[in-house]
Parts: sequence; C-alpha cells; structure tokens
Amino acid sequence: MRITGSKTLKEAYKYYTEDIPETSPFFVDYKTYRNICQEFNKSICKYILEESGEFQLPYRLGSLRIKKTKMDYDKINHMRPDWKKTKEVGKTVYHLNDHTDGYRYRWAWNKSSVVTVGKKLYSFYPTRTNKRELAKLLKDDNNNIDYFE
Repeated sequence: MRITGSKTLKEAYKYYTEDIPETSPFFVDYKTYRNICQEFNKSICKYILEESGEFQLPYRLGSLRIKKTKMDYDKINHMRPDWKKTKEVGKTVYHLNDHTDGYRYRWAWNKSSVVTVGKKLYSFYPTRTNKRELAKLLKDDNNNIDYFE
C-alpha cells in the first residue's frame, strides 16, 4: 500500500514562514526559497555522483549514496532485460554490465541509523535526471570514480 500524503516544497515554505516576520532579513519570497532548495539539492547530488560521497541526512534520518553490488548471474529474475536486443533476437537477452565489470550501481538510502517508528514504510526514489546522470558517468571511459560496495 502506498501512502500518497507526500509533503511538498510549498508546504515546507509555509512552515518556514510561520515564525519569520516579513521584516526579518531571513524572510525570502517563495521563488527565492525554491531556487535555494534546488541549488542545494543539485550540489548534494553532484557530491554523491562525482565525488563518490555519502550525504548524512539531518535529524538521524540515515544517509544517501551510490551503492555498488556484484551481479549474480545465477539469479536471472534479478537481472534486467535488454529490450532492444530482445526484440532483435526474439529471445530474452539480459544486461550483463560488461562496461562496469559485472557490477550494478544504484542510489541507496541507508536506514540502519534511522531512529523513527515505521522506517520500513519510507522509501527513496531518485529523479530520472539523477538516474540518467549516474548511467552517463558509468559509461564514460575517462571517469575514475569508484563507489562503495
């Protein structure tokens, strides 16, 4: 069951402006607030992707990083089909990740240090842009980035 009561940036902005008077030097309009949040998120993603970093979330909410795992070729149901080659050949062909020496990479939220009731109910889905950026970095031959296992 998926709970759709997600919080939005507009709700965060309302919460931010509740205690700040408009005369305060810390008061900003919504457009500025949104731009600050976007730039902050972009810098975190850049740090994780390009520097192989691990970002510790505040309030003991765990950490975000790129996780590297060795593929198990015996478990076919864990492998992803290569749909283009499957259509050409007529049989199911799977990605073998030869360009990454048989490793699979994905965004991961480490929740082992999270101190919240019901932490299994929460999930993290990276944006399509961030998934594509990771794939682009992995396919680049000039890249010397190595991620955690």
